[in-house]
Amino acid sequence: MKIRVLHWLAVPLLLAGSVVLTVAGPASAVYVTCFHRGNLLNSDSAFMTADWTGDGRYDECFGIAPDRTIWHDWSTSGGWVQMPDRDGRADVVLWWAVSPSGYRRVVVGVGTSSPDPWYQDFVPRKGWTGNWRRCVPSVC
Repeated sequence: MKIRVLHWLAVPLLLAGSVVLTVAGPASAVYVTCFHRGNLLNSDSAFMTADWTGDGRYDECFGIAPDRTIWHDWSTSGGWVQMPDRDGRADVVLWWAVSPSGYRRVVVGVGTSSPDPWYQDFVPRKGWTGNWRRCVPSVC
């Protein structure tokens, strides 16, 4: 599995492509631009980009809003979209992975000091499952 972790950086940052982080409004929020579309995210979350195809360019962005909802954006989405299972809440985006069979996984954390990891899978040709599941050692 390919795994990438991006921890929160406390300074404005320009990542490859069109991802821009800038501090805006309250100290607990940042305005994030991905694919030229912006969203206000929790500054304590680990905003993350995922390179699903392994070509060195990001394919999808993930972040946690100030109300703890989980959001993502991709090139053809038309804008930031709340992740399936609208009751899902998290405090931090932890990592992403791709299995040899092509399943994509995003892992978020609940809690701040020692986040409890939960994951959701993207099934090829079907989409995100809409089910958040607790990570266990044999799975995550």
